[in-house]
Amino acid sequence: MNLKLLRYCDVLRRMGFEFENPEAASREEALQRPNPMGEKSGKWIGFAPFSAHKGKTYPEPMSEELVGLLSGQYERIFIHSGGGSELEFAQRMEAKYENVTALNGKVDLSGELNLMSHLDCIVSMDSLAMHMASLTATPVVSVWGATHPSLGFLGWGCPPEG
Repeated sequence: MNLKLLRYCDVLRRMGFEFENPEAASREEALQRPNPMGEKSGKWIGFAPFSAHKGKTYPEPMSEELVGLLSGQYERIFIHSGGGSELEFAQRMEAKYENVTALNGKVDLSGELNLMSHLDCIVSMDSLAMHMASLTATPVVSVWGATHPSLGFLGWGCPPEG
């Protein structure tokens, strides 16, 4: 059990909230979720290069290079993004590589969680996508741009090796 999480739980209990200690999601349970992208074949990788903070966003030229490398090695790549320039990047990658899908507008938040449960891994910044993936026990490779690991935090249940 994550000691930091237990401390948060203890604070909430002192405030009067009653609940059991949480358990991390299990991969077996997550795989029971419906797959919004149809039957899975091969390895599927998610990529979430964006963050609300510029220092935590993976640079676009490097993101484009990584999408190219991933698309050459795995069957499907899904780009998690918001709107605006993030969506433009994701759509550009989708147009360039036949096995890349820009997710914005194709699935809602619950659909994105459902998809994450079927990914083999997600490459994410210190961001929402990392925390969403932890809810589905999806392995995460987390790139910590401007956040020093001693000052940041992993998604619940994510092993520090990622």
